[in-house]
Amino acid sequence: MGFWENNKLGYNIVRILLSITGINGNLLVILVIRKIRPMRPVTKYYITSLAVADLLASVFFLPYPYGEVPSGIGGEILCRLWYSDAILYYFFAASTYNLVLVTLERYWAIIYPVKHLTMFTEQKAKLSLTLLWILTLILEFFTVFLNDYQDGVCILEWPTGAALILLGIWIFLSEYALPLVIMFVAYYRILRYLRERNRSMQNGSQNGIASAFVRAKVHVVKMLYVVTVLFGLLWAPNHITHLLFTFGVQNPYEEAREVVILIGFCNSCVNPFVYGFSNPLFRKTLKRMVSCVSLKSPSVEPGRTQNGQQNQQHPRVSRISENAQEMSML
Repeated sequence: MGFWENNKLGYNIVRILLSITGINGNLLVILVIRKIRPMRPVTKYYITSLAVADLLASVFFLPYPYGEVPSGIGGEILCRLWYSDAILYYFFAASTYNLVLVTLERYWAIIYPVKHLTMFTEQKAKLSLTLLWILTLILEFFTVFLNDYQDGVCILEWPTGAALILLGIWIFLSEYALPLVIMFVAYYRILRYLRERNRSMQNGSQNGIASAFVRAKVHVVKMLYVVTVLFGLLWAPNHITHLLFTFGVQNPYEEAREVVILIGFCNSCVNPFVYGFSNPLFRKTLKRMVSCVSLKSPSVEPGRTQNGQQNQQHPRVSRISENAQEMSML
């Protein structure tokens, strides 16, 4: 950490720039998602929840000035909640678990589209997201005990011995390894399923459905694995060095803590670009919002043409096309 101690100004400038990028990007995702008509409300809830977690992580990642710790209960609370970065780590974890939930929702939407309609209703989506945020709070509550308040001084105190090793293993598995495995397995099965369905449909006469699956597969290949790979790469330095630290290898985490957390936070910045800005529908909606064209042109109801005529597309084709559009937005 010596490099950053000697270059604190440069470090804070980098944090500010990344935080502003994360705030603006995720805020735009939240605003634009509300305007995209083809996307089902359930999918909007999950993407919005993910963007909110990344947005709040960006807000709390800003380098706020730290003054003297006040005495009494106020200093105790400030030490354990603010100086410990417990709030920031809470939103980091919430972003990870939201990413897993989005993955599972997309998995059921593509592989089990009929069951998806009953399993992922609006009410169940709201309930699952509420439970996710509450469970994340419970799982991350231990961070408030890492900082100790002694005689007006806030001191970071890690557990010792076996407790530290167990804590390191728990954090590595619950916040990195297990989510990464779940996402990789889910996306691998989605890709395999789409390839098989696409191959069988191209051999038949269902050209419209096959075409929809081709588009879906392209979006999956380009974005879903990108999301998982970026998560794995950007958070790997932090989780690996922290795990080594808990096993007694002191230098990697203590010396590079500021750097690896900075790299991990980049995941909250790139998510909006992967989910939104790389998607043509997102860019079109954003452009319409900026130019205020949406206020001048009449909206077109889903399933109807601009002339008001009912779209006669086969319902199965329509449903698969909808899933393809949603997949591209994740």
